Amino acid sequence: EGERPNEPVERSELEVMGPLAMSGLAAEGLEFDKVKGGQADLLQLQLMLNRGRPRMSASEQQDFTRWSVYHAVELLKYNRKAHDDLTEAMARGASVVECIKAIEGI
Repeated sequence: EGERPNEPVERSELEVMGPLAMSGLAAEGLEFDKVKGGQADLLQLQLMLNRGRPRMSASEQQDFTRWSVYHAVELLKYNRKAHDDLTEAMARGASVVECIKAIEGI
């Protein structure tokens, strides 16, 4: 369907996209003591929250961001082997197809 940069984003969509947007920040946090990146991830989530319907207060947005990070961490922990295999494949310059195979354990 493609990106819809000006259309409202329903809460159910945010609940799927929030953890996805925070996954890079969460992965870095799991791997390193300090998270140096993440600004782009936070900006991406903020842009989605700005389009969210119903609108959230600043406090609700902050809570939602925390919730999204928590769920991203839990997904990464649950799928740790797939994430590690993907990281290894990317480090050796694998193709997209090879990365997908790494994730799927093929």
